Amino acid sequence: MKKLPASIIALFLLVLLAGMVPASALTPTPKAKSSPTPAAKKLSAPAPAGPINLTMSPTFVNLVTDPGKKVSSQFTLTNNNIFAEYFKLTLVRYEVTDAGRGLTIVDLSKNDDFASWISFPETEFKVDPNQVKTVKFSITPAKDATLGYYYGILISRINENLPSDQAAVSASPVFSVIMEINTPNAKRELQFVEFTTDSFFYEYLPTTFNINVKNTGTIHIVPTGNVFIDSGSTKDIAILSANPGRGNVLPKSYRTFNTEWTDGMVTRVAKIENGKPVLDKNGKQVIETKFDFDKPLSTFRIGKYTAHLLMVYDNGQRDIPLEARLTFWVLPWKMMIVAGVVALLALMGLRSTLMSFIKKIQKRK
Repeated sequence: MKKLPASIIALFLLVLLAGMVPASALTPTPKAKSSPTPAAKKLSAPAPAGPINLTMSPTFVNLVTDPGKKVSSQFTLTNNNIFAEYFKLTLVRYEVTDAGRGLTIVDLSKNDDFASWISFPETEFKVDPNQVKTVKFSITPAKDATLGYYYGILISRINENLPSDQAAVSASPVFSVIMEINTPNAKRELQFVEFTTDSFFYEYLPTTFNINVKNTGTIHIVPTGNVFIDSGSTKDIAILSANPGRGNVLPKSYRTFNTEWTDGMVTRVAKIENGKPVLDKNGKQVIETKFDFDKPLSTFRIGKYTAHLLMVYDNGQRDIPLEARLTFWVLPWKMMIVAGVVALLALMGLRSTLMSFIKKIQKRK
């Protein structure tokens, strides 16, 4: 038997092996394309039908720093709704309008370089029902920054794209940031405009005092002080805070502070039923007369009263006082009429009794 050539045997083995190996093993496998790392998705959710119901604490902050020096602060938001909310933060600013008598919220422009000074760890976030969310931020002013800057941090729903002025009106809260840069040439000056009440005669308390001032300086001012109320020779029967909320007066603007005197045995108050205010057919708040007999008789207000305003502000060197006085009357005229009629009837009855008694004496004589 003849031996096959070695070349033929080698060819036969090669064909045999090719039949045993899958075709996929002989076909080059293309390299798998690496999937790109997914980018962080922005929060999104359909805007709920109900209004935003947040509790913000505090509602504003006054910050003081030096040029180029970082300052930080924070505030909290509590979601009072029964559903989760998805919020975004938008930076706006305050602008004095109407010759200083108006204050509005406007969007930032390209010229507002100070917008780049503020930073947030996050500008979008979710707040679950009853959750308290802490919002932190930092401001690093430029080294050439001077005087005051007045930010607003607008909290709105992610899917509600409203202009800043409309968003503020539609119950999107705004956290106010009043920042002062220590500046040697800052002018601090406040002028008194008027001190008034909302009426000259009142049937019952409350009495509302209006304190109007104008900032003629170059930096915001927080005035403090009190309204002292006298009754005849009796001094200080009540002492009220003239600026209970410690509000600011921005440069070149007017501001009216309101404070109420409510400490009376008989007062006019908003009518509440089942924890809700009662409205009339025109949608106005219903006011009712409330009698509180647990208060001492001395709190029954009647007669002429004098209010003395003493307000002060810091001009950078000392406290500057602002003073004014006014008078007003509290006359519960309905009760006075009823008391007058009762007194008249009593006098008529007494007169009739006396006349009858006199006639009996005369008959006996």
